[in-house]
Amino acid sequence: LGKMNHSRFALNASVFLGSNATCNSSACLELASEKKYKFGLGVLMIFGTFLGIWLNGMVIILTIRHKFLRIPINYAVVNLSVADMLSIVIGLCPAMDANLQGYSFQSTSFCIFQGFCLALFGLVALWSVAVCAVERYLVVCRPFKAIQFGKKHAILALLFAWLWSTVWTIPPLFGWSSYDVEGIASNCAPAWHRKDWKSRSYHTCLFICCFLAPLTIILLSYGKLIGTLRKVSQPPCNATQRAESQVTKTAIIMILAFLLSWMPYAAFALTKVVKPEVIMDPQVQSIPMYMAKTGTIYNPVVPCFPQSFPFHRQHGGIATYPRGMADILAVHLLPLQMFWQLMGGSSASMIPPLAAKISGGHKLPTSDKSKKF
Repeated sequence: LGKMNHSRFALNASVFLGSNATCNSSACLELASEKKYKFGLGVLMIFGTFLGIWLNGMVIILTIRHKFLRIPINYAVVNLSVADMLSIVIGLCPAMDANLQGYSFQSTSFCIFQGFCLALFGLVALWSVAVCAVERYLVVCRPFKAIQFGKKHAILALLFAWLWSTVWTIPPLFGWSSYDVEGIASNCAPAWHRKDWKSRSYHTCLFICCFLAPLTIILLSYGKLIGTLRKVSQPPCNATQRAESQVTKTAIIMILAFLLSWMPYAAFALTKVVKPEVIMDPQVQSIPMYMAKTGTIYNPVVPCFPQSFPFHRQHGGIATYPRGMADILAVHLLPLQMFWQLMGGSSASMIPPLAAKISGGHKLPTSDKSKKF
């Protein structure tokens, strides 16, 4: 997997082996502090890696086991989990091992390979979130228009996500910027910390085309979705206001999750691009770097957030919202409700006609009849 460099964080024999010898020099104390920081971070990564593999694996396996989940609107969700799973295996696992053992990566062939893969899978995951937002906008806001969302559109959207991400991760392999170690040198990524004009121009374009662009798409899509729900819910009543409120909360959670994952990393990289003379401590640099990787944990959780389901039991379990509102909400939240119930959540409604049509006529299983994974 490439040669590892043990010198950067290696301590003198007394500290590394834990003997009774003293370590009084400032350099030795600094190295000891860095080693403790890396080890503590590695311990946290054990739990993060386990949760990421379990949650993303659950989404993938549930989709494989249950045919009715393999509907076009779910393709982006599964694609997101696949990208996150690959990021964990290629990125988080080696980084966790490096932190626990206290060594760092060199700029070797494996470092370049890992940097390329992490950048590719990270951008694919980022664009998958944007695709999810667009899909829900089309299904909710334009269900009866001439252009209907189907399998072909879902596949084309995911092909775009992979191709566009590949377009922006290949240039560092051919001289427009490069892949190098970052932060505390436990993993590799595009070299946003370099001061040359190639790296600065590349990361400026990357920020615009692969952060601002999907963020704008997400904001516009969910903004239009919420606006449509407000129009449909006129005249207002308690049921429609409650439904609108919960869908708004879901949209806000999706947007905040996106920003929490990517905004700190993008801000740090942009700061270094705009002001290359700024000196950043490696431990400080590692904070936004690992915050970006926390998305692999909560990306599969956000769609299953229980507040996302604005249906309630009344008159034998049938939702009492106006038919138009029930149809729109059901189509928007059908995949989320399916996953929630398969994982043990309670069934709160029957699928309205439009939702049943979108799902291919499959009935939504209740918690006592569905298979739990």
